[in-house]
Amino acid sequence: MKDAITLLNQQHRHVIELFARFEDLRDGADLECKQGIVEDACDFLELHDRIAEEVFYPALAARADSRRLVDEARVKHGVVRHLSAELRAMDPDDPRYDATFTVLGEYVRYQVEMECSRMFPEARGAAIDLDKLGARMLRRLHELSRKGHRAESATSPASTTATLALAAG
Repeated sequence: MKDAITLLNQQHRHVIELFARFEDLRDGADLECKQGIVEDACDFLELHDRIAEEVFYPALAARADSRRLVDEARVKHGVVRHLSAELRAMDPDDPRYDATFTVLGEYVRYQVEMECSRMFPEARGAAIDLDKLGARMLRRLHELSRKGHRAESATSPASTTATLALAAG
């Protein structure tokens, strides 16, 4: 079983890998290939956001001294949701498509750094059972994929599959 922080770190690594793949392909890649990576990243981020917002953040926010970190993280997740929605509404040949995905990647990397340097140490020092929390997060992830979460119903279910594989591995 994976604890909550290990699960979140694995998800972070996976989505950052998707941004790196896009950067490697960006110039000269066909639009369908770029769009596939963008959709996978947006789907993956949506799943990650849901388990963080519904399970991890409430557990950490229960500690009074962690509320500010959680509030900041929730605002940042809102920005990620906004950029993801913009990307989903754009055509891949839109001149802003690559730039928007690049900014999303920069923002996600910044959020990951904040979580790793500030939030995760706070969670480790808190009276939170991270193993139990990780199990709850994994259950929620499975529920979302069974309920037909967007990643399951999108053209590419790769993000849900990857998330579940990461969680199980």
